[in-house]
Amino acid sequence: MRKDTLVTRRIHLLSSVFLILCAVLSLAACSGQPSVWNAPSPSTSPAPPAPAPVINGPAPMSSVPGSAVSQKPVKVALLVPLTGTHASMGQAMLSAAQLAVFDIGGDNFELLPRDTGMSPETAAQATQSALNEGAQIILGPVFADAVKAVKPIAQTSKVNMVAFSNDLSAAGGNTYLLGITPQTQIDRMVRYAALKGIKNAALISGVDAYADMATREFQNSAQRHGITITETLRYNSKSMPSADAIKKLGTSNIQGVFLPMDGQSAGAVAGLLPKTIQKMGTGLWDDPRTLSHPALDGAWFAAPSPRQFSVFEKKYRMTYGNTPPRLASLAYDATALAAVLARSGKGFGADAITGVNGFAGMDGIFRFDQNGLAERGLAIMEIRQGQVQEIDPAPTTFQRP
Repeated sequence: MRKDTLVTRRIHLLSSVFLILCAVLSLAACSGQPSVWNAPSPSTSPAPPAPAPVINGPAPMSSVPGSAVSQKPVKVALLVPLTGTHASMGQAMLSAAQLAVFDIGGDNFELLPRDTGMSPETAAQATQSALNEGAQIILGPVFADAVKAVKPIAQTSKVNMVAFSNDLSAAGGNTYLLGITPQTQIDRMVRYAALKGIKNAALISGVDAYADMATREFQNSAQRHGITITETLRYNSKSMPSADAIKKLGTSNIQGVFLPMDGQSAGAVAGLLPKTIQKMGTGLWDDPRTLSHPALDGAWFAAPSPRQFSVFEKKYRMTYGNTPPRLASLAYDATALAAVLARSGKGFGADAITGVNGFAGMDGIFRFDQNGLAERGLAIMEIRQGQVQEIDPAPTTFQRP
């Protein structure tokens, strides 16, 4: 965590209409689909990269402070799957990026879309194509194995990447991850639980990679925020824990239970626990199938505020006539970020990308740390009768009391 006590610094606001640079706004500390965590790309033979269109933005808007822009072209690569299994998602992300270009980009801003296809090899070919075209920063890819394949190619060319994965093992060096990590979600939720007076908690989780990661983060966050984990129940992911073992937790002196699992499994476990025990989960629960489970009524998880995303969703629907997938907002924010940096004249170096002030986008405020991870301001969501309600708003500044 970094802290900044200077109240005269600025936050760059990525608006859905155009970029407004906010003056005198302090930032002091600091899908979506969470299933993108460690998501593998399909293991099929590589396809040739798609054609390489160039998308130009409109003239910069004079109402934007400090918008003097050099006429030298600024070339920004966008690596998304435009063919194959995930083509519909990739096309939506490209559409979202185009919105950002026309909302924010100057007439010298060029978006270079490239198809990562269905394999890391295709992603590598796409990256080299964009670099050959003069790309100065790379946005994407989406999946962790593609990010890892692209990373050394970009490093050789001394070009930084803002990738859409949230697999922490892909971050660092020249690679910054814009994806919303489970670690960020868990820490936000645990901090809120501590503020609400939860002192003793239980943990029920499987033994797969996601559960292992979430368990470690919950243990670390609980220690940081003064919550004691009095009961832990791990189980083989292929078989749920016994009903007797779960019910036994209900007789313990616990106030909350953390369930880092999919909504269907969480609902089954929660149904065996007293209603008085607070159920807590991760962004995996941000799914209609989870929200409709009666045993999870009143449960908490952390996620980006739906209010800001709804602004983006409305604009996208008005422009394209359909609803964007949750990850599309990442492409908008990444493209808008590139436009901000292009306007600033500071380039796309590490100092510019990791500015302590941060940025505010369609998924709330964020900033990158020196390890390439995005620190985010998330809201606390509560499941209520099949809907999610924002019970603790996402912060609008990284400054904390």
